[in-house]
Amino acid sequence: MLVTPDDLLVTSTNRRLSTEQKWGHVKIHANVYARVDALSPDSDFWVIGQRVTEARVLAMNLLGESSPDAPRPFGLQSAMVIHGLSSTDPSSPITRRIPSGPNRVIRLPEVLVGDTTIRPTVVRNSYLNVGPRTPQSGPFDLIVESLEEAAVDICRKLKPRIAIAEVSKIMRHLVGFDRRLPVSERKAEMRLKSEIRRINDDMPSRWRRRVADRVLALADAGADSPGEASLKWMVCSALEAGGVSALRVASQYRVSDGFSSYYLDLAIPQEKIAIEFDGMAKLETLSSDKWEKLREEKGRKDDLRAEGWRFIRIASYDMGNPTACMFKVVDRLNRLGVPAQIPEDW
Repeated sequence: MLVTPDDLLVTSTNRRLSTEQKWGHVKIHANVYARVDALSPDSDFWVIGQRVTEARVLAMNLLGESSPDAPRPFGLQSAMVIHGLSSTDPSSPITRRIPSGPNRVIRLPEVLVGDTTIRPTVVRNSYLNVGPRTPQSGPFDLIVESLEEAAVDICRKLKPRIAIAEVSKIMRHLVGFDRRLPVSERKAEMRLKSEIRRINDDMPSRWRRRVADRVLALADAGADSPGEASLKWMVCSALEAGGVSALRVASQYRVSDGFSSYYLDLAIPQEKIAIEFDGMAKLETLSSDKWEKLREEKGRKDDLRAEGWRFIRIASYDMGNPTACMFKVVDRLNRLGVPAQIPEDW
């Protein structure tokens, strides 16, 4: 469910809300209010944060200086939220794409939705190239943004571990990734990467261009979650620091023993190393039918071990401390005979 323009109430500065409106709306900014039910007050903190970000983006569009019919492009995670893609930041800053103008920062107040408080944030202007736009169809037809340009924004401006997670999600969305069709889907992914690289090459700053190219090289439409995308970045960085960057790290790698087929979250095929990420989605699935799922997982692991595969398991809570997680990845790879090191710039 997305927040739409119909969920917003814009009032004049001197107009008071009725009692009914006060109970049913939450103040987003200045004289803009959003319906409480649209902000999902019964959801968890992450979902509420995303809904509030959607409402904030809409509010910024409605409060713009130009005509209400003029498209307002947004960048970074703002563009992801517009297209219904959740961000790694539950309540990210709003970034507007403008060709020129005053570089002022607009501060947005905290928003209280039920018992959940979403922290204050800001609206910043981005001066990256803004090309011609065509309005999108759907509830956000007033707000136009190319996700490919947003991917370049993200590659250039965010920390690599976060950028890779965000760009992987954008690529998965644009490609419509399906692991059952690995060859055709990977071709589509390569075409998309080429287009994003073309946009990046047209942007200023050689240093940022190189940073973005490295992030883009490791971004992966096959990553099921931000955690998997970040884990691939850690593994590739550790292998490169260890001098074995030629080893391929593949996502959603298909292994068949002649009877069954299995998909590995990440794999180093040359070394027959499977790297499994136990994210929250997998843990929730296990808890729904614990013993049956555990039996299936053990059978899967036994079959793969019989084929010579060795395992490294990383849990979602390991990602809470990226430095400790990187040390764990390096240690596990070294134990399996693969030279890996902590990167110098870690």
